[in-house]
Amino acid sequence: MVNETWENLKRQGQKAFKAQDHEECLKCWTSALEEAMKSGPDNLRIATSCVDLAQLYIHTNRHEEAESLLTRALKIREAQQGPEHLHVAECLSLLARTHLAQGKVDNAEDLLKRTLTIREKALGHDHPKAGESRRALGNYYSLIGRFPEAEPILRQSLTLKESPLAPDNLEVADSLKTFARVLRKLGEYEEATQYYERALNIKEKVLGSDHLDVAEGLRSLANNYSYMGDYDRAEPLHRRSLEIFERNLGSDHPEVATGLHNLAVLYHRTNKFNEAEPLFIRALQLFSSVLGTEHPEVATTLVSMSLFYESKGRMEKAESLSRQALGIYEKNFGSDHVNVGMSLRNLANICKNQGRMTEAEDLQARADQILGAARH
Repeated sequence: MVNETWENLKRQGQKAFKAQDHEECLKCWTSALEEAMKSGPDNLRIATSCVDLAQLYIHTNRHEEAESLLTRALKIREAQQGPEHLHVAECLSLLARTHLAQGKVDNAEDLLKRTLTIREKALGHDHPKAGESRRALGNYYSLIGRFPEAEPILRQSLTLKESPLAPDNLEVADSLKTFARVLRKLGEYEEATQYYERALNIKEKVLGSDHLDVAEGLRSLANNYSYMGDYDRAEPLHRRSLEIFERNLGSDHPEVATGLHNLAVLYHRTNKFNEAEPLFIRALQLFSSVLGTEHPEVATTLVSMSLFYESKGRMEKAESLSRQALGIYEKNFGSDHVNVGMSLRNLANICKNQGRMTEAEDLQARADQILGAARH
């Protein structure tokens, strides 16, 4: 009788989950867990119900509660089924997601590696589940900036992912874009361009040319061209991206401010100072009004504006903006963050250009200490 009741509650919860009725789903799966506990504290139905509830909590951003349930499920499954069972891999994979969502980045690597090892051994190297785990590990390395490790994993998983799927699949587009970003971070701009373009073409075909994902893809491709120094190709892409964001989100959205900032930086780099300055000012005003005057995006814009005015020889203006950015970064990230180090280095250059050598040397020494620590 317990089994039948548990199965019914589990099915009802699955139906509610698919219908996005989260309240009903929570009710059914909580009842299923209570029913499962009637058969003893360590039976596998408890683990299954814990995993079901955890997936609901992940879906509704209740990651701490999900982690607790998954830890319980993992303990039961490892004891009952062994440490190399596929159900154990399921728990490990979901636990990695909850850790990453909570910012517990260091905890995720071992979980992702164990998941991959179990699935490759049980299912084979080329199985979609193994590919999914390989891609998750590659994405993790990309997230934490370990791009040389991310590149071969994502390249391999992308090849496996594309083969069973239609060429215009949005999941493929997302994987292409992630891999393009890794290549860009490694300085492989030409190859990155190919993957950014393929991702963008898929999204335009599937979603239409005015979709926000297309705008984001245009911006990524434009930024890649900017890194290559190909500003003639970057500019129209930035403009088109900005137009889509503005049309869909309105003129007072942070995405619009980002587009204005990107164009301003491009015009600065191409010595179009008259075009750059009003865009910088608009971006700064928009970020400040929408996100608040002490948001990191405001600091990033201040840094760009400081470099702009420094290049025009307006050192007092450049210094004032640089000091504002430094204060915002310190308030948000603490005194040892890499952005603080970069700001100190910029400020040191400005002081040096004004002949204040002792102050410049002190600022540079602080910058070197922070940036040196960040590299190790």
